[in-house]
Amino acid sequence: MIGSTFLGFGSSRPRILQLLLTMQFFFTCAGNSHREEARLASDNLLNKIGEGIAFGYFPEKYFPKDQSDKVLTDLKVHCDFANRQGGFVNDFYQKRIGSDDQISFVYEFYLKCDSIRVITTYSIGGRIEIHGFKLEPIEKENPMVLKRRK
Repeated sequence: MIGSTFLGFGSSRPRILQLLLTMQFFFTCAGNSHREEARLASDNLLNKIGEGIAFGYFPEKYFPKDQSDKVLTDLKVHCDFANRQGGFVNDFYQKRIGSDDQISFVYEFYLKCDSIRVITTYSIGGRIEIHGFKLEPIEKENPMVLKRRK
C-alpha cells in the first residue's frame, strides 16, 4: 500500500497533472495557430497594399476611410510599395487582461519614397482582426523592434 501511494496509484495527482499538461498543450497550440493566422493575414495585407487592392481590409471602426485610402494610395503610387525591399523583422505579443490579446508584426522596407517601418497589430482572441496600422521611419527607436535588420 505504501509503495503504490508513493508511485501515485490510488491518488488523483497523476490525473490532475495529466489534465493540466493536456490543457497547457491545447492552449499553446491554439495560441500558436492564432499567431500564425494573424501573421498570414498581415503578410497578405502587405501584398494587397502593393497590388493597390487593400482598401477593404481596414475596418472603418478603427480606420477612417478617407485617411486609410490616402495612405494606401500614397504607398502604391508615390512609394512603389509593390517593389519594396526588406521584410519581416519580428513579432511582439501583448497579453491583455480583460480583452483579447494582441500581436504586432514589425516590417522594415526600403521604398522609392523613404525607408519605413510598418507595424500591423491584430487582436487574436476569438476572431483575428486588424486594429492597428502604423508607419514610422526606420531610424526611429521602437521598443517593439527586437531585432534590427541590417
